Amino acid sequence: MMDDEAGFGRQRRNLFAISLFIIFYKTAGLKINEINFLGNTTTIENPSVVSFSLIIFFIYFLWRYYSACREVGGISLFFGAIQSRTEKKAELYVRKKYHQMYGSQPRRVDLIERGKNLIFQAIGDRYNDKSRMYDTAELSISLRYRTYFLKCLSIFPTIVNTSKFSEYILPYIIALFALLEFLGVGVTEFAIESASAFKK
Repeated sequence: MMDDEAGFGRQRRNLFAISLFIIFYKTAGLKINEINFLGNTTTIENPSVVSFSLIIFFIYFLWRYYSACREVGGISLFFGAIQSRTEKKAELYVRKKYHQMYGSQPRRVDLIERGKNLIFQAIGDRYNDKSRMYDTAELSISLRYRTYFLKCLSIFPTIVNTSKFSEYILPYIIALFALLEFLGVGVTEFAIESASAFKK
């Protein structure tokens, strides 16, 4: 597992490096006419070879990162973190509902079904007005229609408060920007112009 994580970190750095270089290369309009190999300077007669080589390197490093990310379960870890935060928010909602109904906090809240339909069971004590004693109360709540909403609320905190997004998702986004730049879409230039216009 440690070797997988070390390999993943290396492939992530490689993908970041080639993606950022392509973005800078296309945005700044760099032209590479010479290369220095083992102290020997070689002139590049056909500049299109540079672009072809860059796209080959990019595809290779993207493929290597994809494989490494699959090996460590990166995407699953990101969505698992969102699911975990969703379940915590759902549990708080169930505790609040239980308190509103019985006027006390439940002793425990159990998740008895997960997925698209989160079902929780809250068990606690409630005061019985007739017997003037406390007895056991159970409350089952299905959150089928709130699950999607709670997941949406969990995405941003997961991105900001954990490293799952920057480790597993962000490299794909940077790679997408690099690919769009290479295809001539000019996303980076558009973002720079938009930022400049916003400042004015």
